[in-house]
Amino acid sequence: MKIVFSDVPVSVELSDKKVSVLEVINNHLFALICSSLLEKDDELRELSFSLWNEDKEIKPEQNILYVDSPLSLPWDDKKLNNKFLEYVSKEINLDEQRRSRIIDAVSVINEEIFQVSSGFNASYELQTEWDMAKYLKMSHFSAEKAGRSFFDNQIEFLNFISDVSFGGAVIFVNLKKFFTQEQYVEWSNQVVFLGIQTLLIETETSIQDNINENKQAIDLLDCSDIISD
Repeated sequence: MKIVFSDVPVSVELSDKKVSVLEVINNHLFALICSSLLEKDDELRELSFSLWNEDKEIKPEQNILYVDSPLSLPWDDKKLNNKFLEYVSKEINLDEQRRSRIIDAVSVINEEIFQVSSGFNASYELQTEWDMAKYLKMSHFSAEKAGRSFFDNQIEFLNFISDVSFGGAVIFVNLKKFFTQEQYVEWSNQVVFLGIQTLLIETETSIQDNINENKQAIDLLDCSDIISD
């Protein structure tokens, strides 16, 4: 997979065997790149870009997961969460005994609800067609868990991305600044182990490069027309 910017000489190759790193020293250019990747409307992007899978252009909104802050991970992003709930629902429905036990338990809950509503003036009914995915969503079934350390949360988020088999690009902004050297090595090892196509967009950082990454720095002289405003 490849991200190609049309207004600046930047083309980033993504791989499931390396962590791609784009280092941008100039703060203005850094902001332009980050805001453009976040913007869903191509006409509103300050820097236009395209996303390619081999020789085929693909839609960024369907194939980019953008994490602008590691302090607020997008656990509930529809590209991840809907696919996750559908997968869990499918696995449950494949096991007839488990599915029957769950339906029986839901019937008990429904009966309790009907008993409460029996004293009301109007007549009420529950949806007869039971939907596991909707039930999981209503119950906030999620890999997100309170009480984890910051670093453990980053690792679990990678595991969650892998569980839903997200095949697009995952972009993190200034993630290295939140890690120690040892944590970054462990985190990048996990990215490569899970085969996640990942891009880190970074300003200057004290974290040293390692064998798990493919780093590219932008030559600001080539972007003078963009950053001079």
